[in-house]
Amino acid sequence: ISSETYEAALSHNEKYHRIYQHIAWCHFQQGNIIEAMEYVGKADMRSRENPDNFYIKGRCYLIMQKNREAFDCF
Repeated sequence: ISSETYEAALSHNEKYHRIYQHIAWCHFQQGNIIEAMEYVGKADMRSRENPDNFYIKGRCYLIMQKNREAFDCF
């Protein structure tokens, strides 16, 4: 499923954190790390301390070579 599909789902429920996580993961897989971090941040605002948010952020930090931040997430 593409990020556009998940973005369309936001029009139905923009409060559900999982939609933002899925969009973040789609962007991550496409190499759009900045966008992935933006969407995982939105997911984090809706569901603090969610393990999936930490995982996605950690993976993004690894790509950005911010190993300390990645370690903190994992």
